[in-house]
Amino acid sequence: MRQIGKKLREISFEKQIPISSVHWILRDYRRTIKCKTGPKPHITKCYGLRIKRYISICNETGKKATCRSIINETGINVSRRTLNNFLLRKDFKFKKQVQHIQLSANDKTKRVKAVCSWIEDNIDFKNSFFCDEKKFNMDGPDNWYFYNFCMYLLKYVT
Repeated sequence: MRQIGKKLREISFEKQIPISSVHWILRDYRRTIKCKTGPKPHITKCYGLRIKRYISICNETGKKATCRSIINETGINVSRRTLNNFLLRKDFKFKKQVQHIQLSANDKTKRVKAVCSWIEDNIDFKNSFFCDEKKFNMDGPDNWYFYNFCMYLLKYVT
């Protein structure tokens, strides 16, 4: 229709489509999808292979592979969080270390005997200070409230 000499307005009226659509069709603009590059990865393929190699060596030797040890041994200049996210994307499984007091049965019995002797001697606990290599915050940001501490001691006494 354009080759015949019709104007864009006439073509749009005849085909009942907007003028801008006719314009785009006749100009032959191909709408290519522009891919966004996005941020460059912090951990390249080379570093990824170093990480996998180090983890496999740790698995063979039975050594723990922590994020800090991976960063130190492989020489990668990334944060611990970045490495952690990379390992999650690569389907590596990780677990947090269980944090509890490691006591043997002998240590537990010694503690129970000590607490029982304190109770028998009628020690004034209001003026006492306990130090057992455990940091206590009485306001509780470490989840060890004073009440929990007392319950912890009473659990071994009874």
